[in-house]
Amino acid sequence: MMEIVDNFLKDDPVMRRSSSNPATTKLLEIVQLINNRGESATDEEIYQDCRNWITTFFPETQNNLDRLKTELDNLRNQPNSEELYPYLTKEEDLDTIQTLAYRLQFTLTVTLLDRHTKIVFYERQNRPNNICEASPHRRMPRGMLNILPLPVTGKQFGTYYSSKDSNTLSLFAYSNIGRDYVLNFHRLLTDFDGLKGANVLALSGISYLPDSTTFHVGDPQGVLKPEITAQEAISKSKFEFLPQFDDKNKPIRVSGNLGDKLKARPILEQVAKSLVTQGGSNHIVTELQTLKDLGENDPEHWADRDRILILVNFYEQSKWVANELRTYLPNLRDEIKNLESDNLEPDKGRKTNQGKLKRADIESFAHTVGKILVEPTNSIGRGFNILNSNGKAAFGAVYFFTRPYPHPNDTAAIAQELNRRAYQWRDKEDFIAWQQGDGIAQSAEILRKTANNYWRSVEQRSYYRTLRDNEDLLAFPRHDLAATTLSRIIQAVGRLIRGGVPFHGYFVDSAWADNSAKRLAAERVGDDPNAINNDSQENSLLVATILRVCDYAYENNSVGNALYRPLADALENIKNVFF
Repeated sequence: MMEIVDNFLKDDPVMRRSSSNPATTKLLEIVQLINNRGESATDEEIYQDCRNWITTFFPETQNNLDRLKTELDNLRNQPNSEELYPYLTKEEDLDTIQTLAYRLQFTLTVTLLDRHTKIVFYERQNRPNNICEASPHRRMPRGMLNILPLPVTGKQFGTYYSSKDSNTLSLFAYSNIGRDYVLNFHRLLTDFDGLKGANVLALSGISYLPDSTTFHVGDPQGVLKPEITAQEAISKSKFEFLPQFDDKNKPIRVSGNLGDKLKARPILEQVAKSLVTQGGSNHIVTELQTLKDLGENDPEHWADRDRILILVNFYEQSKWVANELRTYLPNLRDEIKNLESDNLEPDKGRKTNQGKLKRADIESFAHTVGKILVEPTNSIGRGFNILNSNGKAAFGAVYFFTRPYPHPNDTAAIAQELNRRAYQWRDKEDFIAWQQGDGIAQSAEILRKTANNYWRSVEQRSYYRTLRDNEDLLAFPRHDLAATTLSRIIQAVGRLIRGGVPFHGYFVDSAWADNSAKRLAAERVGDDPNAINNDSQENSLLVATILRVCDYAYENNSVGNALYRPLADALENIKNVFF
């Protein structure tokens, strides 16, 4: 199938008329029909052509669908199937010949849209004379296009869904390896005049996370020593795994259900309720009092810091959680805020929610009556200093309500991963393209084919347990995800140590460490927790993250040890994680 698609896409599908492959030729004919008619993606005749294409060139499709349905039914009928196989496709979501035909029709229509939009992007110089504006889409300066290296996949341009279950399409263009500019800035003009270029200073410690394709820039020649007060603050901080339990003593698992709003909302609300009611752990209420007591007993580090930061994945989730907290904490109703995107337009005709806080106003939170702030993890990155009247971190505790997990079709993240692999493959002497390629041209062909196959494999990644390493391609997705998750944790706790003060960090989603959550559940009812295996980096992202930071902080790694030793010690001593 992929050979047919590759053949179909290798040239302009409108200008090209035929192929040596009959299946590809028929796809080209359908695209021509769509282009000539200018009809919508629901044209009935084109749908029939797509359906006939499937049944003609893949006649076993119906048998394969029937066999898939049987296998899924067998798995669903097994005991504890929901727990063992949470990722099984719902029966109503299984494809049929009809839905596959509609998918093909939609895909071919979007392929045509890609082709036309690409002209707007890359051939704007041929625009009519009455269009004088510069291209509104180009982000990279034109002068850089011929300097920075091309992606190993070749230039990529396409259309994708903006988010899961969304009807909105977005465009992406992957034209150059941008990080080459940073990695070689110190050699600027060196080849021209022989002089040494500028020294490059990365202002964030997370620029050194060797396993993260998202954040790692390169191995530095040195590191500015972190502030002693910040290191001491982290070393005095504590982390705890704090899963919540339902009325059947089952750990509440948030991650894995966030893609479906109908499932995500009640689960997040259930967690929030458990943390603030006597029927649950009531932990947030207790923590607020603990922070207040610490402020009285140790004012140098804890005064005016009885505030809590709650982190979720999206703005909408922050609203759900904040509203649930207000329901069960009526005495704190006006003190519970949820962060709102600065780009969100106000709802007309609706009463303004006083609990909303604009992202631009986040640094003033401590100077309001606010005690609890709920916000997305990605909104609290570098650049924000949320301080109290003493000039110290306003929050004393942070709760990670969800376990962050990348969207499999995040094209920006995939491009970043391919950029990193490009440099690793270049330096790998036994890389497949260098070993099997006979000359530069053939090596380049193998490299491009390998890179495109790699891109597709990243798009097919799903659950953490299913991630697999590929040593030949230097792909270690679990280590990558763990290091990237570590960066999220660092960015969050970085807001809580300003002024050299410690903090409390809590991981609430049971998905962080499933087996540890089950052991805690067993202890709650007097069962033997030792009957349950400890967590490992194979099944727990939290354990994998801890092992990554401990590896970086090893004493033989001077850079990682200087940056991460205190954090590694604090995470290694985390409470309630058994590994």
